[in-house]
Amino acid sequence: MTRILFLALTLWTNTANSAEVNLSEQIIDKNMSRTRDYSALFSELKDNHVEFTLTVPEHNVNLHVDYYQQVDISTRDFTIAVIEEATELFFDWLTVKEFTITDSRRDHRTLAVYDLDYETLNDMSIISFTSYARKNQKRRVNGIYEAHHTPDSSNAILLGANRAASSKSRATTIAHELAHWWCDYFKIYDRYYLQENGKHDMEGPAYDFQNYFERRTKF
Repeated sequence: MTRILFLALTLWTNTANSAEVNLSEQIIDKNMSRTRDYSALFSELKDNHVEFTLTVPEHNVNLHVDYYQQVDISTRDFTIAVIEEATELFFDWLTVKEFTITDSRRDHRTLAVYDLDYETLNDMSIISFTSYARKNQKRRVNGIYEAHHTPDSSNAILLGANRAASSKSRATTIAHELAHWWCDYFKIYDRYYLQENGKHDMEGPAYDFQNYFERRTKF
């Protein structure tokens, strides 16, 4: 069966009075589910917001994505293209792994993606709302997937978009973090990565898909 994956994109722009407009107020007012715990992050972002939807009809999937990028980080088209390709390859990966998709899915259909300066991503005071920061981690990271623990209980991917790395390396990081979302949504962790101690192997499938993506990607 030929897979059909549709990408619908809408760009929202506003006129900014300065490079450091109080974006936390503007965006939180626009997205009432956001809370002020995001204010440090939003103050680093451009005054633009892209919404797009990934649709996979054969699996009845409609993933709404809110995309934001930091000042002077011009990677929007690249990130969206990787998300689109990684989504398509994820379903190929499921077939290779012989994992089945059931109607028992997590009740979330949205994702926020942030292209950030690498230093911003690793500033624990700015990303204080993430579980990574709350665990007082010291290791620097290229990307973070935050599930359910954001102030509005949504899911988010935060990326160090301008780190010194090849396009393929940056693409595989995006694919890795996106795999967390899809595995969470389809309950892949619950059905295929439950360990003997009763805990889920959260990184196993993400790294597995990352390796698959790296072999197949056009980036």
